[in-house]
Amino acid sequence: MLHTVALPDPTILMTEEFRMSLDLVLAFRGAQVRGIVEEAQTSLHERDWSFLVAAEGLIAAAPPSHLLRGEVTGPEGVADAISRVEPEWRLDALMALDDYID
Repeated sequence: MLHTVALPDPTILMTEEFRMSLDLVLAFRGAQVRGIVEEAQTSLHERDWSFLVAAEGLIAAAPPSHLLRGEVTGPEGVADAISRVEPEWRLDALMALDDYID
């Protein structure tokens, strides 16, 4: 079971610094960022998520705001920002990124 809650505004999970720097990266290297997000989503399905079974409080809970933070200077920075998100919230962060970049 993976956790996710639909968000009407994907920027809720991003700090302003992250979003502004992401906009610049997307303008010049958007295809690479899309590839990183897609790869990260695919890798979630290969992970052992058994630790979430004990995390009952996460079911139907909205993710914390500002999961994606810090300045990103390229696609690698986006990948680093994704890896810093706690595993139980990573799918939410990836879905917000996916919504934002499309």
